[in-house]
Amino acid sequence: MIDMTHDHDVAHFDRWSSRYDRSVLQRFFFGPIQEATIAEAALVCHDPKAVLDVGCGTGQLLRRLANRYPDADLVGVDPSPGMIRQAQLASAPSRHIEFLNTSAENLPFPDAHFDLVLTTLSFHHWSDQQDGLREIRRVLHDSGVFVLTDVLAAGWFRRFIARMGQFHAPDVLDETLAAERLHTILRVSVPWPRQVKVTLARAVT
Repeated sequence: MIDMTHDHDVAHFDRWSSRYDRSVLQRFFFGPIQEATIAEAALVCHDPKAVLDVGCGTGQLLRRLANRYPDADLVGVDPSPGMIRQAQLASAPSRHIEFLNTSAENLPFPDAHFDLVLTTLSFHHWSDQQDGLREIRRVLHDSGVFVLTDVLAAGWFRRFIARMGQFHAPDVLDETLAAERLHTILRVSVPWPRQVKVTLARAVT
C-alpha cells in the first residue's frame, strides 16, 4: 500500500529545500534542538568512527558534528532529493561527510557499521517507524548508541498530539525501541519547546 502521507511529506520538503537553511526556524528552533541533541550524544559516545544521521535534511547536524568528531566518517540520508542536493552543495568536499537519497526503511549499509545513529525531528515523518528502527538496529553495532529527538506525547500534550498517530508517549516509544533491541538509557527535554525530547538508546544483543 502506498503511504500518501509520506509522499506528501517528501514533496513538501523538496519544495522547501532551497529555502530551508535561510528559514528563521534555523536560529530559534532547529539549531538549538540540534545543539542539544549533539550535547547529549557526546556524553555517551566520545569517539565514534562512523556516524549516521537519518532524515538529515540539508546536513546541518552533520556539519556541526564534523566539528565535534573531526576524525569520524559522517553519513546523512534523507528521502527528499532536494534536501540531499542542498546538503551536498553546502558541505565542504574536504570533510568526511557523505549524503545519500534514501529512507530510514532502506539503509544501504552493512550490518553493524555505525557507532552512533541520530535522527532529529524526522521520526514522525517516517513511512514505517518499526521498519526504520529495525534497519537502524541492523546497521548499529552492538553497544552502539541511537539518539532520537522528536516531539513526544507527554503530560498535558499527550491527549492532544497522540491522536495524530505518528507521535508517541514516552513509554510507548521505549517499548517500540525495545522491540528492536534498542534499550532506552536516558531521556531529557531540550530547553525549548519542552515537548521535544532527546531519547538515547543503546543497542543490546
